[in-house]
Amino acid sequence: MSKRYLFSAIATAVVALLASSCGLLSMGRGAWGSNTSHEGVPTDKQIMLIGTYTDAGSEGVYSYTAEIGSLEFKHTGTFITPNPTYLAYDGGKRIVYIANEDNEQPMATSAQLDTRNGRLSAINSSYTLGDGPAYIATDSKNKVVTANYSGGSITLFEVNAKGELGQPDWRIVLGKERVSHPHAAIFSPNGKELFVTDLGMDKVFHFNVNANSNPPITIGINTTSLPSGVGPRHIIMDRSGKYTYVIAEKVPKIFVYEHHDGALELVQEVGLRLASGAHGQHIALSDDGRFLYTSHTDGEHVISIFKVDKGDGTLTQVGKQKVGKKPRQFTISPDGSVLAVACRGGDKVEFYQRDASTGLLTPIQGAGLKVSHPAFILWLGQH
Repeated sequence: MSKRYLFSAIATAVVALLASSCGLLSMGRGAWGSNTSHEGVPTDKQIMLIGTYTDAGSEGVYSYTAEIGSLEFKHTGTFITPNPTYLAYDGGKRIVYIANEDNEQPMATSAQLDTRNGRLSAINSSYTLGDGPAYIATDSKNKVVTANYSGGSITLFEVNAKGELGQPDWRIVLGKERVSHPHAAIFSPNGKELFVTDLGMDKVFHFNVNANSNPPITIGINTTSLPSGVGPRHIIMDRSGKYTYVIAEKVPKIFVYEHHDGALELVQEVGLRLASGAHGQHIALSDDGRFLYTSHTDGEHVISIFKVDKGDGTLTQVGKQKVGKKPRQFTISPDGSVLAVACRGGDKVEFYQRDASTGLLTPIQGAGLKVSHPAFILWLGQH
């Protein structure tokens, strides 16, 4: 066993002990975390990568390309990998990191992107040592983190110059088994902080990131508690890192925070008027930071639209757009003109025209992609 792997095991045990004895971790572009990139892609085409659930006929990540300004995407390849339900892109290295959301073989996978055709080729995979990795993020330097929903933990990997994921270098258990359910993890814009939403514990955990320390992430003192039972799912920050937005899954609410050196100060709690049983899924900001979008499933299948007050970060709802069944995730095109929705229940990706001045959406008739159980869309291209 390597020293690093041994340290990982020791760190996990220490954190678990702290959780039980001290209560520290026990029960008790437009945005950071967006899915559009302008880096590491050619100027003559767009690339779309669609991650899927592979339990119903899908095979992995599907690659598509289209000319600039066109929605006529052509399938160019399939990267076969189990349950690739979340992706993260490092434009500098042209590497896509994949969360393989599986309880039998929970992994993170690294793949090289061929920007000529959008195809992926495997670099390597590494076990997360935590079940159900539902989210993956990179600091675009040499760190990758997964949020392991079923395992109640996060796992940090170091990446070498070739893009290879190391061993699961550090795994941190956030809480008791079957209680803690981390659903998202994002690095702050400056890369010095990491925020993790725990849906089961109704908390946002804060970690300090220091490349010169061992381990490079340490639990901060600024854990944020949300109202009991809301289930914080996804989290994003604006480009400046000043404002943070959290979407709840179990209740139709968005929480707006002002960020001060790791501390999140609540400035607004936004209630959405949705049908009973609606569950929050995803949250994203437009590239200019003027509008925020959320998706909800079940009681209603909708994208909600909010105008952002650039002065204090608060939200005002300006619209709501019905979409296909079970809109798990969505993203905005690199030029900001189109919003694409992964409708898991409808086996399709839908496209909506986006008005940059109002933020409102209009269905684009005849456009879309048939994909079995789409879970995630990564849209790469130039402005």
